[in-house]
Amino acid sequence: MKAGQSGLLRSNLLGAAVSAFFLMAIAIASFYFSERTSRLDLEAFSAGEADRQMAEVFSTFLQGESGQRGYLLTQQQPYLAPYENARTAIFPLLDQLKTRIAALPPDVRLPSIDPFQEAVRAKFEELDRTVSLTRANRADEAMAIVRADSGRGLTEKARAFVAAFRTAANEFRAERIAQARRSADDLELVTTIGGVAVLLISIVAMGRIRRYTTEIEGARLALSSVNMELERRVATRTRDLVRANDELQRYAYIVSHDLRAPLVNIMGFTSELEQSMASVGAAVAQGDVDRTSSLWAPAVEAIEGDIPEALKFIKSSINRMDGLINAILTLSRLGRLPLSAEPVDMNALVDGCLGVVRHRVESLDVDAVIEGTLPPLIGDRNSLQQVFANLLDNAVKYLSADRAGRIRVRGRRAAGLVTYEVEDNGRGVSVSDQERIFELFRRAGVQDRPGEGIGLAHVRSLVRRLGGDVTVFSDGRSGTTFRVTLPENLSHTLQASEQ
Repeated sequence: MKAGQSGLLRSNLLGAAVSAFFLMAIAIASFYFSERTSRLDLEAFSAGEADRQMAEVFSTFLQGESGQRGYLLTQQQPYLAPYENARTAIFPLLDQLKTRIAALPPDVRLPSIDPFQEAVRAKFEELDRTVSLTRANRADEAMAIVRADSGRGLTEKARAFVAAFRTAANEFRAERIAQARRSADDLELVTTIGGVAVLLISIVAMGRIRRYTTEIEGARLALSSVNMELERRVATRTRDLVRANDELQRYAYIVSHDLRAPLVNIMGFTSELEQSMASVGAAVAQGDVDRTSSLWAPAVEAIEGDIPEALKFIKSSINRMDGLINAILTLSRLGRLPLSAEPVDMNALVDGCLGVVRHRVESLDVDAVIEGTLPPLIGDRNSLQQVFANLLDNAVKYLSADRAGRIRVRGRRAAGLVTYEVEDNGRGVSVSDQERIFELFRRAGVQDRPGEGIGLAHVRSLVRRLGGDVTVFSDGRSGTTFRVTLPENLSHTLQASEQ
């Protein structure tokens, strides 16, 4: 994981450096092209202003000529106003135009305005002379100058120059506008390329980060799964230890309590035997037995009554102790028997267990069936046979005489577990006894059926060894349902217990 972190850091640093380079290039290109575009736009504007000023100068030129002709024709003072305004304004306008042209870059290909300026000067000198002659009442001489066409030649020369100047100015302006557009396009292209490059680098970086994050999340989930599995195993082991401890405590109670009762009986009747034998011994010690002796009657009573009765109770207690000890040994051996995982057809197994109690079922006219198909599992066949044989035997044993017997076996599968239920409509089990019936040598209800109280304890021990549990449900009156829940694959349970 550390190597992955180092690789991710190096790639992200490289990506950041490349992104910074592109961003710097975009910034530099933006500055350069922005400045270039601004300069080109300014030059195009200046060329346009020069064109406008040239048009204004020529308009003023024509205005002066028009005012001069009106005055010559009418010899009225109002016609001189346009002429005088034009004569006053035209030369300052020419100076402004020259200043505008001088500010343009050296590569501007505009014609020099010096010839135009000379033509304007010559034209206005002619206009001044004709106006002066007309004011001096020499209009004929003024008109003769006009008819000489020298002034018209100056006007045409000025008109041709203005046309050429404006054409050159417009061409320069169009050129600068085109250059400005290309510069803007270049800026857009550089920005687009840089943006796409940064975007691609970001996508690659995000992909690597996402992949790394996915790997971390996968590792976290795997670790979480391992932790959950460990917690499950710890919980299972803890549960098994608690159950084993509870079993040990119950067995200790049984040994200290249930086995003690027969021992007390044996000890008591042994003392009674000793007393009876003392009576017999005293009578025998007389030699010739005197049947009228006070020792005879107790001796006869001991031989004929007390001693046989004591021996009977001693033998019964010994048999009881033997049964208890054998039951304890059976359960203790159960924990040492190896389990084997194999596929088990539960319909066939339960049907075989029903076959064992078939004669009792038929004799009692009990309706015992398997509902549907029982889910198969992988488990220990011998243990499963003992579990269901005991449950079915228990169901038949405790049927009620008040109603026709009915036994149902069903099953289902969910979340890796299989659940089987053995339901009867027998006597039922009171709520207070529903946990007690799984204890060794404990039985519930009226004790009118043979048994030692080890069957259900045996069932619970077997089921828990298989990794499952067994519970009971009953209202205490109308029947009982035993529910057995097991893992569907015992091999997984065995592997977990070995680890």
